[in-house]
Amino acid sequence: MKWVNDEKVCTQCGILKPRSEYYKSTRDGNVSKCKICTGINRENRRLKKLYGITLEEYYKILEEQNHKCLICGSNENSGWGKFHVDHNHKTNKIRGLLCSNCNTAIGLVKENPFVLLKMIKYLKGEKEDEKIPTHEFSVDK
Repeated sequence: MKWVNDEKVCTQCGILKPRSEYYKSTRDGNVSKCKICTGINRENRRLKKLYGITLEEYYKILEEQNHKCLICGSNENSGWGKFHVDHNHKTNKIRGLLCSNCNTAIGLVKENPFVLLKMIKYLKGEKEDEKIPTHEFSVDK
């Protein structure tokens, strides 16, 4: 597609957009996809590479979760502005989408449910239960 009056049609979405809606090319200035479509393609590649899902599948999961964090139920996400894909680091199986706070909390305890149980008891003011092990734990489900 060529520029006409500083506008052209995006080859992906088919919408006529001004030059400001396209990234500047370092080659000949003849970029074919608008900024929005370029961003969608980039996110699609990232999700596919890291988690084996498409952007469409990500939004399907988000829809199934009513656009809320699977743990705390918050529909507002901090951090990068989108929910994080929580997955088992050994099996790569996706567990759900989490807000930044819940995703960070799980990471800080190294996905160890025994540490989380001890934290709950601590917050409730209960005495430490020796029955809850703190050794290395692996989630293989």
